[in-house]
Amino acid sequence: CFFSVSLAFALSLTFVVLGSPEETRIADAAMKGDVDAVYALIRKAVDVNSAQGDGMTALHWAAYNGNVELARTLLYAGANTKATTRLGGYTPLYMASKSGYSGVVDVMLKAGADPTARVIGGITPLMMAASSGDARSVELLTEAGADVDATEIERGQTALAFAAAFNRPEAIRALVRAGAEINKQSKEI
Repeated sequence: CFFSVSLAFALSLTFVVLGSPEETRIADAAMKGDVDAVYALIRKAVDVNSAQGDGMTALHWAAYNGNVELARTLLYAGANTKATTRLGGYTPLYMASKSGYSGVVDVMLKAGADPTARVIGGITPLMMAASSGDARSVELLTEAGADVDATEIERGQTALAFAAAFNRPEAIRALVRAGAEINKQSKEI
């Protein structure tokens, strides 16, 4: 029947485009927080950079969950700090910054993650760290070269505007100490 042949062809293309479930084992284990499974897969030489359909890698999940030791292990095993999600272009550093996981931010930066990398809309890890309120992440990012006065595309807001919008006084203080321009205007909408 034509329908079953077409369905089989479509399913086979899905595996080619998204990868087989076998290839996502390490990211799936990291997503579930199953550290033992991740370590076992690393020992079996499973590619630490294999991604789920949306582009999330094991390192993304370690960053998202704030797991410093897992992030460190994955980086040692060759995880790519520049890996991005398919939608939004989120890096592992962005994920850690968004939640204010300064331990993971530190590990990522020491492994060469780009503190100036932007995601869709021009948002930076520093803007996310500022909105999380984690002053230590803000300090780490600015010390690594993040531009304190970088603006996002839609409204021209800086990390300082993000911190103010979310009422994050410690992040505001850290940004001001790093030299953020306090009188910078956002775009009018």
